Amino acid sequence: MPDIDVDVSTIFTLALEAAFPNPSRGDLRVAFTLPRTSSARLDLIDIAGRRVAHRSVGELGPGRHVIQLTEARSLPAGRYYLRLVQGGHALTTTITTLR
Repeated sequence: MPDIDVDVSTIFTLALEAAFPNPSRGDLRVAFTLPRTSSARLDLIDIAGRRVAHRSVGELGPGRHVIQLTEARSLPAGRYYLRLVQGGHALTTTITTLR
């Protein structure tokens, strides 16, 4: 039987899966997927449009990742926007922190 080469590589797409727990009273973790290795970042933005936290994540490379973005205890209670940006594409979701 001849050898058959099969390409089992996975094609990833940019995805902002979840921030958890949501609502949060503690550490805020974020699950997301990057399609490639290039500059990418996660921004946490308050309702006034100010960036209150951010983290560069492009060096993590393609695939699914879960990181701790911030300790929610350091954030005032309220609603925030979480934005994932890579290569001119951006995805946004909302999170809530409680006291």
